[in-house]
Amino acid sequence: MSKKSKKRAAEKEAERLAWMKAQREKIEKERKARVRKTLIISAIAFALVFAITFGIIAAIIFAPEFSYIESDLSDYIYMDKKDYKDYELKLKFDTVDESDVDRKIMNLLYKNKASTPSYSGADMYTKPITVGDTAYLYYRGYTVDESGKKTYIDGASNFFSTDPYELGIGSLAFIPGFEEGLIGAIPEEHKLEIIKSGTVEEGDVLYLSFKVTYPDGSSASLTEERIDLSTDNIDEKYGKGFADYLRTLSVGVKVSEKTFPMEIGTAVYMDLSITALTRCEQNALVIDAHFPADYREESLRALDVKFDVFIDRINIYDVPEYNESFITDVLKITAEDLADYEGMGLVEKHRAKLMAEAVEENKKTRDAIIEDKMWNHYNEVVKVYELPEDEVAEVYNDRCLELQYIYQYQYSSYYSDFDSFARAYYGLNSNGNWKLNVKAEAEKQITEKLIFFYIIRKENLLPSAEEYEKTREEYLAEKIDEYIVSENLTAEIEKLEGDALTEKMAKIRADVIYSYGADFIDQMVYYTFSYEKLLAFANVVEQ
Repeated sequence: MSKKSKKRAAEKEAERLAWMKAQREKIEKERKARVRKTLIISAIAFALVFAITFGIIAAIIFAPEFSYIESDLSDYIYMDKKDYKDYELKLKFDTVDESDVDRKIMNLLYKNKASTPSYSGADMYTKPITVGDTAYLYYRGYTVDESGKKTYIDGASNFFSTDPYELGIGSLAFIPGFEEGLIGAIPEEHKLEIIKSGTVEEGDVLYLSFKVTYPDGSSASLTEERIDLSTDNIDEKYGKGFADYLRTLSVGVKVSEKTFPMEIGTAVYMDLSITALTRCEQNALVIDAHFPADYREESLRALDVKFDVFIDRINIYDVPEYNESFITDVLKITAEDLADYEGMGLVEKHRAKLMAEAVEENKKTRDAIIEDKMWNHYNEVVKVYELPEDEVAEVYNDRCLELQYIYQYQYSSYYSDFDSFARAYYGLNSNGNWKLNVKAEAEKQITEKLIFFYIIRKENLLPSAEEYEKTREEYLAEKIDEYIVSENLTAEIEKLEGDALTEKMAKIRADVIYSYGADFIDQMVYYTFSYEKLLAFANVVEQ
């Protein structure tokens, strides 16, 4: 990032903090006004019906503030010890090997490629793809079972995109195995023709959209059903005569209703149309790839898959060779920097360094997977009686402010109003209530806080005063370092000394505490101190 970009990023963050502060102050002012109004009304009621309502009003006015450390959390949730101690988590993890080092080297070469392509466009059909190139692709992902049956993965295809996907080889934008599998491929051998108008030809692969009611009364609505006319079991699955009928259709023509006999009755198809067809799918480049164990879509985690890939064109970039000169001259790594790593030369030592990094990253990923699964388990077994309303309201309001900020500074030009943005953010239709999603998020967050403090209090995992202060200072030091880097203050601080340095660091510390909030920091101190002890309660079984 350039200095100008960093400066603008810092300015935008300052704007965000100022905006958030103003909104929080507004909410706090309104809250205090509501409290004053409540007290006045309560006082009047107290004077009028003292004998009947004294206990109720006193409970409202003098109710103690909720505290995760001091409040009786059993009023809100319950967990049996067997639910949070010595329970089993069945998980999948990725291992680390030399392919992880190779991917890191690919990425280093990609980042240091030439700024402009040496060759581009249609003339490149006969040149093999190498690291650093940009490939324009169509792809479709699927799994293959032991019998060889393919199951296509929802969302793992771009056949219906206006343009092919642009992928930098070495950018690591795709899952492991995908970019590596493209290296050496020659574009002209893996072309794909996508047709969105015209007639069907023998050997085409069709993509259908339809609604269907089957003989047993069940129904389905499909938008990208794939049918390869070269297969011989189409009628068995869709109805007698289905394949021949498709051969008479043109792409884009919609058939309002059509019936086909099946073994036990008749299938009724409505709004049947061929949305697109492809030719030359038999020329696919088949790539083996692997979804990481921490992939965002849980159903795909640690899954081995295949992709049929077609190459529209490539741009070729010059990249440096990975050797000692690249390590010292381009990466600016010296022999002294690699002295702690084993190897016969700089290249071997650098690979050892990259391997150490991969191992450390894998460990963090493994811990994150366990932690994520731990919380999934806790949320499944916890019994929730009620939630502290003020805590939920605070998280709810903060989340609404965050959404308003995102809308105001990033998406206001794309949506007519904030509500339209908020509905789109949560994937809702025009009648959807986004506030319910925010409330659910707030309730989940507060539930997890209750679970955490419930367990550490039950198991006496709270830090002592000395441990608390030590952990708090370590946490603040980490956040202060991050703040200094993000605000580009390193050079400025290095020039200061004495009282000037003390004053500057005190201001930075205060800014960090304000930015995160004292309550948030307090809770993170407890979490940082105790969460590894919670992880140790689980019996992790690797699948």
